[in-house]
Amino acid sequence: MNDTLPPASVGLDIILSMKAEPLPDGWIALVDGWMQANQALLAGLAAMEAGGSEQEHEFDAARQPDRIEAKLNLALHLLAQLMASQCQQTRPQAVTLHADMLIWHVDTPLATNNNVLLSLLINSRIPEPLRLPAKIIGCEQISSNSWRISAHFEHVTQSVTDWLERTIFRYHRRQIQARFHPSAAARQ
Repeated sequence: MNDTLPPASVGLDIILSMKAEPLPDGWIALVDGWMQANQALLAGLAAMEAGGSEQEHEFDAARQPDRIEAKLNLALHLLAQLMASQCQQTRPQAVTLHADMLIWHVDTPLATNNNVLLSLLINSRIPEPLRLPAKIIGCEQISSNSWRISAHFEHVTQSVTDWLERTIFRYHRRQIQARFHPSAAARQ
């Protein structure tokens, strides 16, 4: 009998803007910067969205300066991004986001084992995407013009994975709350 269980993975069904594109030349040198930006974005979102008891789960009272620093880091990073480039939005679509992979649908198939850069706008009010290098691990035909694509994130730091897990859990918790208490969810 196997005494160890595989880690639990919560898949978040969410509508967000995303794009999958080929990794740029020399991308491996960019990974550290992407991961630092991803961590700042996810920690900043947690700090900005925290309210009431949620704040206690993400940042304890003794770490209030960390919460303020996360907000400031996110604000400064967003300001730099807005000044450095134009924000190019894509059409929002339904995806299933896990801490280690993304599943979405496309009109044309993608080749498995290809490496891509996934850009995910995790919050529609913030034009900064998560940038996650990934490998296409599945392309399943659903209908004559629809394929389900599965991509596994690669070269993602443990701290980004941890913040992504927290974000997924927080959004999932809010989805459940909205189903049972629609008026409470509308106030958030």
